[in-house]
Amino acid sequence: MEMEKMIKQTESHTYKRDMLTIEEQLHYYEQHPSRNERNAVLWHAWQQNKRWLSQLLELTVASFPAYSRHNASHAKAVLYNIERILGEDRIKKLGQADCFCILHTVYVHDIGMVILSNDREKMVTSDEFSEMLDNLSVGVDRDLKKAAVNLMRRCYHEEKQEELIDRDSEEYLENKKRLYRDKFDTYYSIIQLMSEFQRGHHGENSSSKIIDWISDQDKLRSEFAMSGIPMRIFLRIAECASLHTEWDFQRILDLPFDDDGYGRDMLHPRFIAVLLQLGDALDIDNDRFHPFAQAFLGKLPLQSQAHYDKHMSIRTLKITPEEIRIEADCSSREALRLVRKECDGLERLLQLASYHWSNIAPHKIGGALPTLKTPKLLLQGTEIPQDLAMMKFQISQSKAFSLLQGENIYSGRFPFARELLQNALDSTKIQCWDDYIGSSKFRYTQEKEKSILNVAKIVNPIEYPIEIEIQAGKRNEQGIWQEVEFEKIPSSDGEEEEYGILFSIRDYGTGISTQTLRDIANVGTSYKKRKKKLRDLPEWLRPTGEFGIGLQSVFLITDSFYCDTYTRSGERYRIEFGTGASGEQGYINVEPINQEEDPMPFGTKFSVFVSHKRKCIKDEFLEAWHGFDPFDVNYNRDVIRREIVELTSQIVLDIDQQLGEMLFPVYVHVNVPFKESYEKRLQSKLHKITFDTTEKSNKYNEEIMKQKVSWIYRLKDLRKDSFQCYEMKDGLCGFDFENMKLYLWIESISTYARLGVDRLLDETAEKLIVCQIFFKGVKATEMELKGDSALLEMIDIKGGKMPNNYLQLNRNAFTASGVEHITGILVPRILQGAQEAFATVARKRESNGNSDEEHQFSNLVSKYFKQEIINDLNTPRQNTRWHNQLLGVSLFYHFYMMHLPAKTEYYLSQAKTEESEEWTKAIKNVNQIFKNYEAQILKQQKQFTGMSLRISAIEMSRDNTNTHIIHKRETRRISVADFFDRDNQFLIISRRREKGSQWKNYLVLLNGSRGNQLIDRICRSIYNEKIFNRNTELIEESAQYLINNTESIVDEFTGMKQSRFLQKMMKYIPIVGHFSDKEGTTCVNVLSGKSLEYIYYDINSKYLQIQKMVKRHSITNAERFSVFPYYGFAMLGIENTISDICGIQESYIFDSGKRLIFPASGTALEELFHNYSQIDIDEKLLKKKKLIDIGLNFDIKKMDDLYLYSGSMIDLKNESSEEEKIIPLNINEAIDIKYMEFIRSTKRPLNRDKFIENIQRGLKAIVLHNRKKVERTEPLSIPSVENLRLEVQRLRDTILQNCEYVINGGNYIKEKTMIEGTINTLIQNMIRYDIAYEKEIQRQISVQVSSCVEEIKEKYWDDSQEKKKVIDITASYVKRDEEIIEEIYERLWKDIEHVMISIRKQQINLNEYDEEQYE
Repeated sequence: MEMEKMIKQTESHTYKRDMLTIEEQLHYYEQHPSRNERNAVLWHAWQQNKRWLSQLLELTVASFPAYSRHNASHAKAVLYNIERILGEDRIKKLGQADCFCILHTVYVHDIGMVILSNDREKMVTSDEFSEMLDNLSVGVDRDLKKAAVNLMRRCYHEEKQEELIDRDSEEYLENKKRLYRDKFDTYYSIIQLMSEFQRGHHGENSSSKIIDWISDQDKLRSEFAMSGIPMRIFLRIAECASLHTEWDFQRILDLPFDDDGYGRDMLHPRFIAVLLQLGDALDIDNDRFHPFAQAFLGKLPLQSQAHYDKHMSIRTLKITPEEIRIEADCSSREALRLVRKECDGLERLLQLASYHWSNIAPHKIGGALPTLKTPKLLLQGTEIPQDLAMMKFQISQSKAFSLLQGENIYSGRFPFARELLQNALDSTKIQCWDDYIGSSKFRYTQEKEKSILNVAKIVNPIEYPIEIEIQAGKRNEQGIWQEVEFEKIPSSDGEEEEYGILFSIRDYGTGISTQTLRDIANVGTSYKKRKKKLRDLPEWLRPTGEFGIGLQSVFLITDSFYCDTYTRSGERYRIEFGTGASGEQGYINVEPINQEEDPMPFGTKFSVFVSHKRKCIKDEFLEAWHGFDPFDVNYNRDVIRREIVELTSQIVLDIDQQLGEMLFPVYVHVNVPFKESYEKRLQSKLHKITFDTTEKSNKYNEEIMKQKVSWIYRLKDLRKDSFQCYEMKDGLCGFDFENMKLYLWIESISTYARLGVDRLLDETAEKLIVCQIFFKGVKATEMELKGDSALLEMIDIKGGKMPNNYLQLNRNAFTASGVEHITGILVPRILQGAQEAFATVARKRESNGNSDEEHQFSNLVSKYFKQEIINDLNTPRQNTRWHNQLLGVSLFYHFYMMHLPAKTEYYLSQAKTEESEEWTKAIKNVNQIFKNYEAQILKQQKQFTGMSLRISAIEMSRDNTNTHIIHKRETRRISVADFFDRDNQFLIISRRREKGSQWKNYLVLLNGSRGNQLIDRICRSIYNEKIFNRNTELIEESAQYLINNTESIVDEFTGMKQSRFLQKMMKYIPIVGHFSDKEGTTCVNVLSGKSLEYIYYDINSKYLQIQKMVKRHSITNAERFSVFPYYGFAMLGIENTISDICGIQESYIFDSGKRLIFPASGTALEELFHNYSQIDIDEKLLKKKKLIDIGLNFDIKKMDDLYLYSGSMIDLKNESSEEEKIIPLNINEAIDIKYMEFIRSTKRPLNRDKFIENIQRGLKAIVLHNRKKVERTEPLSIPSVENLRLEVQRLRDTILQNCEYVINGGNYIKEKTMIEGTINTLIQNMIRYDIAYEKEIQRQISVQVSSCVEEIKEKYWDDSQEKKKVIDITASYVKRDEEIIEEIYERLWKDIEHVMISIRKQQINLNEYDEEQYE
C-alpha cells in the first residue's frame, strides 16, 4: 500500500523539466518523504554503477574503432528513445524496481563489446575464432576476407641468414619497410577481426560479464555495487540485456511476466527486454558514429561505411507514445538497404510486442506501443513510392520445395537412399566414438589414440551395421502403406492404391533427440548446434550432417515418410515427416512411444514407400537391366511386378556404387523374388554391401559382413602372402599381389586411396580414365586425374581438412575450391604416400635374423604372376588377373623409378638402392615369366590385350660420309613390362590422314648409342650458350630425320587396339620430346622414365602451337596462353592455376603440371601473323633456286624444253664415227639412248625408272661429298637466270654422258680423274651458288621477320603492364629475381623469332609457287 501511494504521488508531482526521465523517477523514490532504506540503496547503487559502467563503456571505442558508438552516449540515446516511447504519464507509473532494472539493462547491454586483455587472449586461441577465420577467408565480405587472409599468413617475407644481410643496402631498407607495412596491415586486421568476433557474441558476453562480476569476489566485482540487492535481480538484468541481439521473440516470452522487486514492488522482465530492443533499434540518428572515426582509421571498411551512410541519411526521427516516423535520404543503395532493414526489424518487433502487450507491460502502465508510420525513403533526393520502398521478396515453403524438385538440386538416380544412408553413417560414427571413449579400455592420454587403428582395437565396427530392408508394398490414397505379398500384386494400380516397395534403413547410432528434431525441421541447418561436440571427434570419424539438405531429399519421391528412434537417454518416438511441396506447410508429427510396449534397439529406422513408377528406364541404368522378354505371354500382365523387381535391383546397385571405404558394414535384405541367373549377375556386381535374399537372413553374420568393411579392420585376416600390410610414417599401406593394387591410409589428411590399373584394360578408347571421389564414405563425384595421379582408382576423403563450403549443396560434387583442394593438396600428399608405400613393400624382410627370400617383394610378385598365368592357360578366362599383375607391376615400377632421384644427381642410401634393385628385379622376373609362356598365350588369345606389343626396333647411325643419319629397322614383339623397363628407350610415332581425324600410334624401340644419344641430349642440362645451340641443332637434325622417314620406320601392321592402348599409356609416361611435320599430321613423342620440367618441341611443333593460339583467339577471343615449358626455358614453368589462361598443349600426353605463360597475347599474335603473311622474296632469286635444285637433283620431270632444252644434246662416242657429233635431241630421247647404252655395257637388268633413280641416288652421294669440301669456302655470286640455265644444262649433259660414273657414286675407275674433275667442278659451282642463295634468303627473311617480331614486341610487350605482371607472377613462383626472368623472356622472344624465320624458309620453296612464274 505504501508503494502504491508513493507511485500515485509521483503521478501528481509536477516537474520543472520538460520531460520526466526514468532516472529522475528512480531518484524521486529515494527523495520521497515515505522513502525507506531500500529506496536509497537502489538509487545509490545505480549512481555508483552508472559512473563505473560509463567509464567501462568508453573502451568500446578502442575495441570497435570502425563501428558506430556503443559507449555511454549510446546508452543515453537508448534511454531517451525508451522515455519517448513511454511518455511522461507512463514513466510516472513505473515502479522503482522497473526503473532500476531498465537503467542497468540499458547501460550493460553493450558491455560485451568491451574487449579486455584476457578477452583478447581467450578469443584468438578459441576454436570459434579459428572457425570464423576459415569462414571469412572464403566469404563474400571483401574487407573481412582480406583481413582473415592477412592474419592467416604464415610469414611476411623470406628470411635470410644473418651473415648474408647487407644492412646498408637499399634492398635491406626496402624489405624492412615492406615488412613493417605488412605488420601494420596485420595490426588493423586483427582489430577488425576481433571486433567482428565480439560483435556476434556481445549479447551473451554482456550477460556472462555481469554474472562474473556478481559471483567473483575479486577482480571487477568490487567496483560493481550490489549493496545488498539480491543477486537474482542482477541475473535477471543480465538475461534481459543478452536478448537485445536475439530476434526470436519467443525468447522474450520465455521470461516471466513479473517477479519480486526490492522495494516492495514488482519488476517485469518481458517489459524491460522489449523496451531495450525498441530503444536500441531506434538509435539510428546522425550522431551515432564518432566524429573522428574516419580520421582515425583512414578509411572505413565497406560495411562500416554503409552503416555510416545509413545514419547520415536520416532526415526525420520522430518518437512519441502514439507513433514513430522515419524519413531518410540515402546517398547509396547499400545505405537504403540498411535503412529498409532497420525499419523492417522495427516494424516486426512492434507488431509482435503489440500483439502480446497485455502479457508484457505492467497492468498499471496500460496504453499501447506506438505504430510505425510507413517510412519515407529517398535515394539521392528522389523519393521512392511507399509501396515499392517497403516491398519484400518472399517465397512460400511449397514453392521452395517445388524448386528443390523441379531444378533437380539433388541429382543422381536415387538421392534419397544416399542421404538416408549418409545420415545413418553419421549417427553411427558419433555413437561409435561415444562407446570408444566410454570403454573401460580407453585411456585418453595421447592424440594418436584417435587413430583409426586404435579405435578398431577397442570398438568392433561389425557391431554397428547399417541394415536396409526392401519388400513389396502398397499405399492407399490416405498415404498409409503396408506390406503385400508379391504374387498378389495386380497388373495395374487401382484407383485408391498404388504399388511399389517399402524401403527401410536402420542404424544403431545415437538416435534422434528432441533437439535434433528441431535442427532437422530447419532445411539446410541440420547438426550445426553440435559443432562443439563434433570437434572432439577425430577428423576421419566426423559426420557430414552440416552439408546438404539431408532428409528433405526424401520428399523428391514421396509426400511423407516415417521414422522410429530410440536414444540412449530414453527418448523413444515415432515421427512422421510431411512435405511442404503439396501446397501445405511442411510438418513433423512426433508421437512418444512406450519402449516396453513397442521395443526397439537403440538407434533409428527410417521407412519410406517408393512407387514402382520411380524405376529408371533401361538406358539410364543399363547395369541393372533384367532383360525381360517383351514377347512373353505374361509380359503385360506382370508390369508392376516386373517394375518392382527392376526398381529394387536399381536401388541395390546404386547404393553399392555410392559406397566408398566402409567403416561400418551395410547389410541389404531383399524380399523380392529374382531369377536365379540374374541374382548371380547382380551379386557379381556388388562389391561393398552384404546382399541377402534368403528368407532367414542367412548372411546376417559377422564373418560374412566383415569381408565388406575397410581393409584396415581386417589386418589379422589379410596378413598373408597375397596381401602384405605395413605401417608408414603417416599411415598404413596394403599391397594386394593377386589383384595388383596398392591400398593407402594417409593419417595426416584422414584419407583412403587405392591405386590400380583395371580401367586401363578397358578397350573403349573414348572412355575417360576417371578416379572415383568419395566424401565420408559416400560417392561425391568422378574426376579425370592426369599424369602419375591417373593411377588412382579411388579416393575416400574421411577428413581431408576440407571446409564445409568445398562440397556443393547436393553433396554430389565439389565446388571449384574443393576441386583445387583435392588436386592441389590431397592428391600430391597421396602420391607422396604411394611413393613411400612402394619403397616400404620392396624393403628386405628378415626371419630369425636371416633374409627371408621367399617373402621378398620380387619373389612374391613372380609367384602370383606365374600362378595366374598357369591357371589361365589351364582354364581360359576372358578377364584374367595376370593382365592386371603384368601391367600393374610395370606401371608401379615406372611410378616408383620416376620419383626416385638418379644416382648421378643425388646420393642414394644403401636402403634406397636395394629398394630400386628389388623393383627392377620384380619387373625383370615377370617379364621373363611372360616370355617363357608367350607362345602359348598368343596361341590361345584371340584378341589384343596389351600384354604383348608389336613394335619397330631401329638403330640410327651416320652414313659413311658422317654427314647424314641412316637407320636399320626390324619388327619384333615385346611385353608391356619391356615397355616400362627403364633400360629401354622408346618413341611413339603418331600419324593421321588430316587434322581432326583419328591418330594411329606406333611404338618404336631405339637401339644403339645414337638413339640413346637423342634422349640424353634432350635430358642434358647445358649452361654454355654455344654448346646449348649446337645441342639444339643435333636434336633438330634427329627430329627432322624421324619425321621425314616415318614411313620406313613404323610397322604398318600395328592394329588399332594397340594404337588406342598406346594412347592411354602416354598419359602415364613422361614425354621429353615432341616433333611434328609442318601440317601436324605426323608427330614423334620421345618417351622417358623421368619427368622433366620441360618438353623439347621442334620448330614445326612450336609453330603449330602459335598457329593454334591465333585460331583460339579468333574463335574464343582468348588473350593469354600457356604451354608446357620449352627446352631451355624450364625456369619459366609455374603451376597451372590461372583459370583464364588458355592452355595450348596436347591433352593425350603426360602432364607434369607446369606451364609457361606465353609472352605474346592473342591480339599481338594475330597482328604478327598478318604482317608475317606480307613477307615476300625477290622472284628472280626464287627462279635461280629452282634451277639450282633441278641441277643438283637431276630432276627429270622439270628438265623439259620449257625450262632447259637448248636444242642440242651431245652424243658421246657415236658407233659409226670416232668423232663427236652434235645431234638435236629431246631430253627423254637422250635418256633412252644412254639407258640402252648402260644396259649393253653393264649387262645389268634394270628398268628405265630404276636407271633414273640410280643416277639421282649416285648424284646425291657426289653432291654430299662435294658439299663438305666447299662448305667453308666463299660462296660464288649467282649468275643471271639465263647463264645459270646454261650451266645447269651443261651439268645435266655431263651427268648423262657419264651416267655409269654417277650411278656408282663417283667410284668408277675408268677415266676417273678426268670425269671426276669435270663433274666435281660443275657440282661444286652449283653448291656454292646454293650456299649463296641460302645466305641471301636467310638475310632477306631474317631482316623482315625480325622487324615484324620486334615491332609486335615493342607494341605489346616492352614497357607493358602485362609484361610486369607475367614476370612478377613467374618470379614469385620460381623464387628468382625479376631481372633473371625478364632476361629469359627476352630469349623466348628470340626463340619465337627463330621459329618464324625457319618456318618462312620452309614455306618459300619451289612447291609453294606456281609453275608459270618460272617460264
